[in-house]
Amino acid sequence: MKILTLILLLILSLQADRGLQLKKMQEEQRVALIIGNNNYEHLSNLKNPINDARAIRDALRNRGFSVIYKENATKRDMKKLVKKFTHQLSKGGVGMYYFAGHGINVNGINYLVATDSLMDLEDEVEFEALSLNYVLKKMKHAKNRLNIVVLDACRNNPFGRSGAGGLAPISNAKGIFVAYATEAGAVASDGKNGKNGLFTKHLIRYINEPGIDLAKVFKKTRRSVYDESDGKQSPGVYDQTLGEFFFTLPNTKKHNTIKKVKSTYSFKSIGPQQYTLNINTQPSDASITIDSSRNYYYGMKLKEGYYSIKISKSGYRSKTGEIHLQNDLDINIELEKIQRKKSYTPKKTSYKKTTVNRSACAGCHGPHFEKMALGKSKIVANMTKSDIAYALKGYKNGTYGGPLKGIMKGQVAKYSNAVLDELADTIGR
Repeated sequence: MKILTLILLLILSLQADRGLQLKKMQEEQRVALIIGNNNYEHLSNLKNPINDARAIRDALRNRGFSVIYKENATKRDMKKLVKKFTHQLSKGGVGMYYFAGHGINVNGINYLVATDSLMDLEDEVEFEALSLNYVLKKMKHAKNRLNIVVLDACRNNPFGRSGAGGLAPISNAKGIFVAYATEAGAVASDGKNGKNGLFTKHLIRYINEPGIDLAKVFKKTRRSVYDESDGKQSPGVYDQTLGEFFFTLPNTKKHNTIKKVKSTYSFKSIGPQQYTLNINTQPSDASITIDSSRNYYYGMKLKEGYYSIKISKSGYRSKTGEIHLQNDLDINIELEKIQRKKSYTPKKTSYKKTTVNRSACAGCHGPHFEKMALGKSKIVANMTKSDIAYALKGYKNGTYGGPLKGIMKGQVAKYSNAVLDELADTIGR
């Protein structure tokens, strides 16, 4: 009897500890950085990374993640977003980095390719693309509880080299869970236009399933992708985590007995299936695009959801943003006009006529006194009237001057101090 009691107490204690762990997971911070790159300036464009990125974004938001999201990111964008992401991670909790787009490995180092990466040769990749090692290092430095990296970047090699493609295996991700859309060294197809890839479709399915821990989510995803592709694609996983994590926490309320319940009914009001989006711009003829491809028109009706907006006009600074449409929405957006710098044309200085032969001065100092005489004197145009008068009189009486003292004395000796004052007054500041 005592043994049975001890076993029951042990079970109750373990259940209490489990409940406490799940409560902590429910309350801890969840942060995700999601990037999808379709439109490449110097490489072949892809069809579906943005579709996949949007689907993952919405799934993670529904699972309590705070999402940092970007489409068609440049290298500068990608580094800036990693810094913002890992700064938030330093506050603790769970972080997830998701990238969909071109990805390659060079000499065993993996790189994520930005939309503006210019890589004619492989030895330029490290300067033009973002190293995965950089991302992993920044996430480790955040020292949060657990990190996940998901790369749907094993697409066809952008250089088009035969026999080359895929990402390299991970060996430096201690404490991080890393998943590839297909195994290391293999290439995943970009998929059909307008749809999600196999990997993303099944990953979202298992993310939403309650009570499946992190490792099982990706194990089930791999099995489903492998089966549906007839063995042509098998996601790769590198799990070096120590903690436990559930995208969707298990339901801890278990009912051991069947209770009879009365029939009930309830009704709820159903809102409109689409909402009106009115965007007012200044200037009024600015161009507006939605989700990088759809042209906006005033009074447009859209389904509930998240949308990326870009407003642009020649001569103005473009603006981008994101909206979560849940009801009819009116937005007023003003673009900042770009101020064009006027070209500077120096004004010609006009001088009064004096009794001094000015042409003699112009030979050494220039017609507007803008030169150093013989490369040694001061620039007269920068001097004040009083400084010029003092110098001229000093040359005359031998109390002023350096290497040009003898030359200048001969030039001014014949003029009175009044004439020299007059000359200073006409050319000085």
